[in-house]
Amino acid sequence: MYLNIVDTVPLLALALLSPVVPAAASAETAAGFSVLTPATSVASRTDRRPMAGGVYDPAADTTFISWSGQAADSYVQGYHHGRRTWSEPRKVAGGESDPHNYPTLVLAADGHRLVFRGMHNSRTVVSRAPLAHSLDCTWTETARPPTSAR
Repeated sequence: MYLNIVDTVPLLALALLSPVVPAAASAETAAGFSVLTPATSVASRTDRRPMAGGVYDPAADTTFISWSGQAADSYVQGYHHGRRTWSEPRKVAGGESDPHNYPTLVLAADGHRLVFRGMHNSRTVVSRAPLAHSLDCTWTETARPPTSAR
């Protein structure tokens, strides 16, 4: 079965000309939505760029985020859903004042967090949280040199 183009053009025109009325937001939704920087003391303009987003860890009931702060340093932070609170920002590593070193956070199979960042054409750095399901303690860092394309 196929649609004849002559039959579909009027339907398409009708769809394009019909007004779209957005659904009204409930008072609860409208009042509860805000755009914020949870760590204003270490924020920079780059932390507002949409990067990797958050990673939800069901074992910790926490969504973890990574972002680039002052001097392009890499930070992580967690939002605990049960308590509805943010953890303090934790500096994972220095960014060498290069605003291109965006940190990307992933949750490893063993529950540890890994933050990957490219250091502007020189190497890839991986930072690892020492504790599973947590941001606490000093993170380890491993640098991988660039490889030539083959």
